[in-house]
Amino acid sequence: MRTIWSQIVAAFAALFGTDGTRRVERPVAFTVAVIALAAKMAKSDGRVTHDEVRVFRESFSVPKEELPNVARVFDLARRSADGFEVYARRLGRLFADDRAVLEEVLDVLLLIAEQDGGVKLPELAFLRATAREMGLPDAAFEQLRASHFDDPEAMPHDVLGVPADADAKTIKSAWRRLVQELHPDVLVAHGMPEEFIAVATHRLQMVNRAYAALTREARA
Repeated sequence: MRTIWSQIVAAFAALFGTDGTRRVERPVAFTVAVIALAAKMAKSDGRVTHDEVRVFRESFSVPKEELPNVARVFDLARRSADGFEVYARRLGRLFADDRAVLEEVLDVLLLIAEQDGGVKLPELAFLRATAREMGLPDAAFEQLRASHFDDPEAMPHDVLGVPADADAKTIKSAWRRLVQELHPDVLVAHGMPEEFIAVATHRLQMVNRAYAALTREARA
């Protein structure tokens, strides 16, 4: 049985190379895009190192025997003359009907960027531009970014995407919607690889923490 990792080299050619007629399953496309955009993000701050693939492997439990496949796609993307816009736009078209999956791509990239001492300004600019090329509104990116601050409870309204003066009904409605969108079964059904679910739960945890913080405020 071929794993998702053993399919990514061929999928890279199909998605971003000359073999554009080949059909690629969504979970594989998601994985290739994350690796490719991570490679471009590494170049954005001028600090391309061997640690980038190591961080990816540690974050997503890539089996040792599959690491060469990840490394090869990472290097192909890093060397490619195509800009990050190509990867982001094609991913945006592929998941145009699944905004939650596109947001999870950015969430994964933010987690990777945090590994080397925090998200740098060039990386942040890169990710904001990537979101726009995917077709996501700026407000969606800022809401996602809010869940990556050191103290998520300091900005719970931003995490839930509601105004600071939102009433209890609005807050609860936003929380319920996000919990439904970020449920692991829903993400897998929409194209999120099962291998990424452990990382994808990060945002769900931040959403629950933000809701708990606002609930405590309401009771105080």
